[in-house]
Amino acid sequence: MIPHVLLCGLFLSWPLTPIFAQTAPDRSQIRLPLESDVTPQPLSPAVSLNPAVVPVNPLSNPLTNFTSPVRTAPWLRSGSLINLTSPPERPGVFQTASPLPVQDGNLQNSAVSPQSSSAYPQEKLTNTGIQEPAATYSTGPNPVNPLSSIRPKTDEEKVNEILQQGQILVQNRQWKDALILYQNAIRNHRKVPLLMEKYRLALFHYEIDRRYEDKSFLTLLTSMSFTDTLALYDDVMLKIQINHVDPPHWLEMLHYGLSDLGIAMQSDIFRAQNEITVPKETLALQFQQMQTASSTWKIDNSLTLRNQVLRIVDYCQRENGISPTAALFEFLCGISNSLDPHTAFLTLNQYNDTMGIIRGNFAGLGIEFTSDKQPFPFITRVIAGSPAERAGLKKGDRILIIDGVPADNMTLDQAANLLQGPINSIANLQVQSRDLSVRDVSIRREQVKVLSIEECCILDDYISDIKVGYIRLSGFQQETVLELQTALSNLYYKGMQYLILDLRRNPGGVLTEAISAADLFIKRGVIVRTRSRSIQGESVHSANPNRATWDVPLCVLIDEDSASASEIFAGAIHDNRRGLIIGKRSYGKDTVQAVYALYRNNNSQEPVAGLKLTIETFYSPNGVPYTGVGVVPDIVVENYPRKYMTAEDSSKHTASRPIEGQIMDILPLSEDNVIRVAVEEIQRQMTSASRSSQDTKNR
Repeated sequence: MIPHVLLCGLFLSWPLTPIFAQTAPDRSQIRLPLESDVTPQPLSPAVSLNPAVVPVNPLSNPLTNFTSPVRTAPWLRSGSLINLTSPPERPGVFQTASPLPVQDGNLQNSAVSPQSSSAYPQEKLTNTGIQEPAATYSTGPNPVNPLSSIRPKTDEEKVNEILQQGQILVQNRQWKDALILYQNAIRNHRKVPLLMEKYRLALFHYEIDRRYEDKSFLTLLTSMSFTDTLALYDDVMLKIQINHVDPPHWLEMLHYGLSDLGIAMQSDIFRAQNEITVPKETLALQFQQMQTASSTWKIDNSLTLRNQVLRIVDYCQRENGISPTAALFEFLCGISNSLDPHTAFLTLNQYNDTMGIIRGNFAGLGIEFTSDKQPFPFITRVIAGSPAERAGLKKGDRILIIDGVPADNMTLDQAANLLQGPINSIANLQVQSRDLSVRDVSIRREQVKVLSIEECCILDDYISDIKVGYIRLSGFQQETVLELQTALSNLYYKGMQYLILDLRRNPGGVLTEAISAADLFIKRGVIVRTRSRSIQGESVHSANPNRATWDVPLCVLIDEDSASASEIFAGAIHDNRRGLIIGKRSYGKDTVQAVYALYRNNNSQEPVAGLKLTIETFYSPNGVPYTGVGVVPDIVVENYPRKYMTAEDSSKHTASRPIEGQIMDILPLSEDNVIRVAVEEIQRQMTSASRSSQDTKNR
């Protein structure tokens, strides 16, 4: 069995070896197993799902208005520390120094306190330890806004505007755009539970479509017996019950699982794959009856939840011929994806992608591509040393044809599924260059190594009298600390006198690597505090006083895309006064996820899926939560240039797998305004230090 690892960040998704769908079995012959422990009890007359019981308008769509009838989830924290209660501590968490996204998806954290949604007070921001106000660096006078005298919008008005925009996106079934809208809104308006409900709705729609376009999930769906599916469901529920950062709320979990199933029954891709012929209107009516009936059930533990889930699964099979395996998977995914913005059920492809990021290698071509509202995918990066680079692919090329299939108007997931393949297989592409010339390219898929350090150099373009070393760190992977040690040694032999460590756009990574990286620079003091529901409660991770450290003066660059593990590193430097923080306030994600492999049954050796589960929250060395606050720089640099490829489409594929996050060109170092500010501050500090030293000598 593969041990699970602790992730602290948002992750890119990466390529994988494909698993091909098998022939679907005759679903009319699939029945629930007869064992007494899994046989659902028939619905009683008191909770009959007969549509005649509750008259509804068959033209209304209850699936676009689902809200939890239960409570405000405790993980929507308002900044206070969570209550540490105690299921037994999980065994064997992989803690050695060895990361999304999941980027998987780039899901924002949020915090909500239970209150009326009619008013949205702005939460006061708190620094991560050092209480003096941050300096602000002005890059020049701002143009006068002729409308500056107009009253600014209240938080309530802003939220209402967001809800109106979201409604338009939902009506147009633009689920990805709705997700982006709501996740950004949650970050800025953390005290509005309605935004989280709208986000969850968009997420269910989006994830259903993604699952049913994923070859590995289709293979699992068509090959799993119901008994094995139920065993997998039980395994996930046990992990949630023991390890999730918040205590389980069983009735809420039922309603979110049921909501996902109801949405799936309206999805064309779900209906086609599962051969559902019952009209959507009938299914929508039945869903509303199931929702009404289940609201009266008493569900206070995992066993009663399991029994009621099986009742609904059995009903869907008897009345509509829906595969019980498919229905149970929707419950499983709906429950997992609703617990918090970072917990998620992972298909095998997604699990392999995540493990590839942790290891820093994957099987594929070695390209990043995105959609820029043009018909064909657009290559944004070619990884150094990859098969794609050797084949001559370049940034800016467009992919026209993949193995004979035109790529125009493909979704990014569809293109990714065609580009993926086993090692040594050939991808035949037709590519258009920036000069509009078209060429055919055949590329052999290989194991591609991705380094977490993207750039390491002496900044000669900015300054000549001081040797300023520069390292851009894109993530915290399994070998990041080894890479960092090597890079520091190389800069040392080049005469480095000062170091700039760039964590901008760094979404995080492996928790232990972030701690070990900070330990390279901090001789003594707390690096980060973590809290869970385990008996231990709080864990304090401190610098190892016996470890050799780098004493070079340090400056760390961050921005609003620096998240999680990046914030642990920057916060440790900040609170221990080890260096200067420059840039913009960081993202504000404060949770740790464990990634578990899921197996078909107890005899399986190879995983069939995965679970990314939030198990801890983390706090600054001074005990301040990062949620919605992040790390506040010592020098705030506003309006530095960022060349976005598109303001609308924020989906990007790395090496033919999808990630979420803003898409931008990386500026040349010589044009980067934040680096310029950092170098000017370094020059000022070193000049001041030199004068102080001279004054001391003169005395």
